Amino acid sequence: MGLLVGHADDVDQQQLGQAVRTARRASDGIAAAAEIQAALDECRGIIQKGSKSFSLAARLFDSDIRDAAFFLYGWGRYCDDQVDRAGMEEDREQLEQRLAKLSKATRSVFSGV
Repeated sequence: MGLLVGHADDVDQQQLGQAVRTARRASDGIAAAAEIQAALDECRGIIQKGSKSFSLAARLFDSDIRDAAFFLYGWGRYCDDQVDRAGMEEDREQLEQRLAKLSKATRSVFSGV
């Protein structure tokens, strides 16, 4: 199992959140850089498999913008999978709880928590 991907179509929220938080701490040294690269490689794979047009269009950006877009796409893909699965298996209250958790995880990444 990779750093981000549990299997081809599903991304583990905690692993992805950790990868993004690790990216924010890139100045912590070489170990962080290796984790960031592994997470980025997995996000690239998600994009190349899930959206060939996005993958090709991303080549128009410089590398920093492209890498950020890959991370954002990977997170968006994960959230979409979570909501789709929950919509088939959970009632409205459970779905709202799941959305609240996703929202909290998203905010925590941007706040550095």
